[in-house]
Amino acid sequence: MNRKARRAAKSRSATTRGENPARDGLALALARLEAGDPKAAEAAARAAMAAEPGSAEAHYLLANALLMQGKAAEAEASYVRAIGLSPELPEAHNNLGIALERQGRMAEATERYRAAIGLRADYAEAHNNLGNALPAIDRAEEGVDSLRAAIAARKDYPEAWYNLANLLRRIGREAESAAAYMQAVALRPRFPEALNNLSALLLELGRPAEAEAACRQALAIDANLPESRYNLANALRDLGRIDEAVAEYKAAAELRPSDADAYISLGNLLQQRGRSDEAFGLFRHAQKLRPLSRRAGAKSKPDFSVLLLTAPGAGNTPSDYLVGRANYDSYFLGLMEGVEYDSDTLRSRGDVVMNLISDVDRGGHMLPIAAELVERIGRPVLNHPNAILNTGRERIAERLSALPGCRVPKTVRRKGHELSAAPAPEGIAFPLLVRIGGAHGGQDLEQVADAQAVARFAARRPQADHYVTEYVPYESADGYFRKYRFISIDGELLPYHLAIDRNWKVHHFRTDMANQEWMRREEEAFVREPRGAFGPTPWEALRAIQSEMALDYFGIDCALDPEGRVLVFEVNATMLVHGEKSIFAYKQPYIARIKRAFDAMLAKAAGRAGED
Repeated sequence: MNRKARRAAKSRSATTRGENPARDGLALALARLEAGDPKAAEAAARAAMAAEPGSAEAHYLLANALLMQGKAAEAEASYVRAIGLSPELPEAHNNLGIALERQGRMAEATERYRAAIGLRADYAEAHNNLGNALPAIDRAEEGVDSLRAAIAARKDYPEAWYNLANLLRRIGREAESAAAYMQAVALRPRFPEALNNLSALLLELGRPAEAEAACRQALAIDANLPESRYNLANALRDLGRIDEAVAEYKAAAELRPSDADAYISLGNLLQQRGRSDEAFGLFRHAQKLRPLSRRAGAKSKPDFSVLLLTAPGAGNTPSDYLVGRANYDSYFLGLMEGVEYDSDTLRSRGDVVMNLISDVDRGGHMLPIAAELVERIGRPVLNHPNAILNTGRERIAERLSALPGCRVPKTVRRKGHELSAAPAPEGIAFPLLVRIGGAHGGQDLEQVADAQAVARFAARRPQADHYVTEYVPYESADGYFRKYRFISIDGELLPYHLAIDRNWKVHHFRTDMANQEWMRREEEAFVREPRGAFGPTPWEALRAIQSEMALDYFGIDCALDPEGRVLVFEVNATMLVHGEKSIFAYKQPYIARIKRAFDAMLAKAAGRAGED
């Protein structure tokens, strides 16, 4: 029972004990509710009702006592009787809404909250409850308005700010959400739930230093908060403080041993450090804890469901942005060797299956296992594992080299010890590029000028697979290197970004584009109209790559060589797509187009689920 309801009930119940049995029962029921003893309150309210059956207050206080005991259906009946006797009681309408919510009757609950607001326009709690209920019936924007009305009615209302922040985050208004969390914390500094959600959001926004500060503020309130330990570990990881991150992941797992995420994240860090045996032990433990994880769709009744196949440490298609804020449910299966999977259960979780195991160098051994499983499941499959098997760097170079309008640098795959013996593969002249198989983002990649440099690079990891690639100069006439990324989705070719730098090893995060307005203007022009950079002949070459790949979803990293051909760097399904904020926000409408195309591809495939 909220504060105003208690005051209202108290004013209606106040009298001298002993003068009236009904009034004595009401006063005792109210006192027991305030003391947190709902069973005693129920008994006192029933005694008051026996003495005065027509007392709206008695039915109302009985309903509150029943609601506090989790008896929502019984509470509903008592609230209805109280309202029948006293229709002008806003607290009864509000609390009836709560009872209906607890029974899953969200539309009816919103009507009760509106009735309470109709009786008292500045009823902050009812506005807050309405704001929380509306998203459950797919009226989230109205929910935002109601929560703002709650805040307008009561300025010092940290719970309403917190609820508003949660809803804004859910509908993709992250900057407003972060500000709302901060306001909730300003009103209630000891608000660990708000601090924890704030830290998670700041991580999504790429602000790990601020996320770390929020986590430490929460942990100063309670050092044993597993969510805050986990978010702190993520922040430290993103800040490059790996040893500290490892310690925090371990602490999070100790605080909540049933949390699979902590074990998976710790395993990922250990695997990056070459501690594969420890990492896979953690992955297996996480699999036992949570064989299948669900990300609920934004709609109360999802349009369909998708089963997404991953494999721990195997180089999966980054999917956080792609499946986020969707109108469908997503189920993630972490596939591991030697584990039996119930195909009937998996079939019931997905109208369509999307294979995310996409890096042949890191996950090639899992692709045949995934292929066998998807055949048993029998649902429509996107990026079939058998198609991914054909996308290693060496194989891509072979497949695309004959396409008109393309320049594909010659690439061979060798073990490190093989390169030490023969550092210059036939047909590849110095300078050349050498990289570790499965490495991305420019890691473990060097341009080398002679055989001795190749041998030194290969000697670091003699048993690892290496790629040796022909180096093709590709700087533009102005001396800058330009690397373009396209995303192909169900036959549609969409621009994602343009990275510009003075160095040949171009990755968007390595460039100085944040400080160079002309570079950002050029990138914006590219994502707005990519054919302005790629004329008819290069565009046809890109289309030929699409046709040859025969994948439902993949990316193309490329440049234009001095002859105007498409210079292919990488073509596979491992490429990252994420939303953009702040200075690069001009790309967001075009990135959102990729998201819409991805959702449409899944919906189209899900529509085929019942055809067989």
